[in-house]
Amino acid sequence: MTWIVELGIVTCLIIFTGGFTLYWLIKKMHQLDENNGGKKLDGISDRLETLEKRMNDVQDVVLSLDDKLKVSRDEPHAQVR
Repeated sequence: MTWIVELGIVTCLIIFTGGFTLYWLIKKMHQLDENNGGKKLDGISDRLETLEKRMNDVQDVVLSLDDKLKVSRDEPHAQVR
């Protein structure tokens, strides 16, 4: 049971770190945008969008694993697929 708690904590830390990194990159992008006279930084914007999509995919996987584990805890004889 403790490994489930540890897995949940590690997952939360990964999601928090990814969100904080995304926030920090967006903040830096806006600062660079202001310094460049309002020029768009398309490369960074594309990378941030890709990173956000990947983070959403990871979050979906974590939520589905949590749902499967929750079902197995509720029904002791159920098999996790």
